[in-house]
Amino acid sequence: MNKLFSILLVLSFLVVPCSQAESVSKIRIKVEVVSDEVIAGDIQDYITKALSRIDDVEIVEAKPGVYVHIMVRRLVTNRGRRLGYVMASATSEVLDMLVENNFPFTLTDYTGLWLETGPDLYSLCEQCVMAVDSGVLTRFREEDQQL
Repeated sequence: MNKLFSILLVLSFLVVPCSQAESVSKIRIKVEVVSDEVIAGDIQDYITKALSRIDDVEIVEAKPGVYVHIMVRRLVTNRGRRLGYVMASATSEVLDMLVENNFPFTLTDYTGLWLETGPDLYSLCEQCVMAVDSGVLTRFREEDQQL
């Protein structure tokens, strides 16, 4: 009987951390890119993959909690010399709520803005992901811990 009790006690300690790990909610993100057709797909893929490597992030197409809006333009002089790119991102949080008489209402709160220029597009993509992670997603994590 003591062996059975000991085994159950050990198993109970193992089950609790596993169930707590599963209860961690992921931040549901949708990435939207506006750019010329030549580079828009590459940017979308790169940033989506980089964000999905973050443990508590889930990339979704429907019902996101956060939108990451990205705009990229080439920087070119009047004479046609390419200087690089300008990349901007705006991160918005989607808040679904019910107001008077259970009327559904969606509020969009812009929580993070970022702008950078540079000659290397992929370096800008990495900087954008770091800005989203360190700025907006860190705030979400802190709010989640407070609950």
